[in-house]
Amino acid sequence: MFGGICFFVHGNIACGILKQEMIVRLSDEEYTKALKRKGVRNFEIGGRQSNKGWVLVSAEGYKSDKALASWMEKGLEFARSLPKK
Repeated sequence: MFGGICFFVHGNIACGILKQEMIVRLSDEEYTKALKRKGVRNFEIGGRQSNKGWVLVSAEGYKSDKALASWMEKGLEFARSLPKK
């Protein structure tokens, strides 16, 4: 879909990798918090901004195992909250 690898839960994207960045889908509340963190930006592809809730996390933002696990869990939590496709 984005030219990267994505992981799905019941047909909904939870997280993935695009080049060197991690894609994470978040709730509105988590999205707002995430954008304040270093190494996190709104997901854009081809110059277009995505819908609210999608972020890109630079390698700096997920370099530790703890940070990577945290981002993955946030994406999984949100994907689990969505209706199955």
